[in-house]
Amino acid sequence: MVDGAGLVVASNPARNELYAAVAPLGADYLVAWAVWDTSNATYQVRASRIAAGPVGVMDPSGLVLSEVAGHRRPTVATGGASWFVAWESVSGATSELNSATVSPSGDVTVGHGFPVASVSSLLQTESVVASNASNYLVVCT
Repeated sequence: MVDGAGLVVASNPARNELYAAVAPLGADYLVAWAVWDTSNATYQVRASRIAAGPVGVMDPSGLVLSEVAGHRRPTVATGGASWFVAWESVSGATSELNSATVSPSGDVTVGHGFPVASVSSLLQTESVVASNASNYLVVCT
């Protein structure tokens, strides 16, 4: 989908949307991003499905993937039948990679994410996820 005028996926003056990531699934896309919520000073991870054609943004308020403090920097991959979103979670000296899947109908299969990896002394950031349509591989620095 090419739109010279652009497409607003999320816009809320009380929040800063950061760290966007996108992946296709058929003719649709999933955009995931982190939201800095100024009302409670924490990051949240949200996503929205984007349909080709006149429908555009299918989830204008965003699907909530995580509202846990310190969750940010999402990355997205397509596994054939759904999207897989992974993000970093930092809390003190503990760092985790959490994840969730999103179906084409917008169902978030694991609310607030399930851990992919947890390391107490290392900071896991800037993850990237890929799929071979059967499995997912999440890599972080």
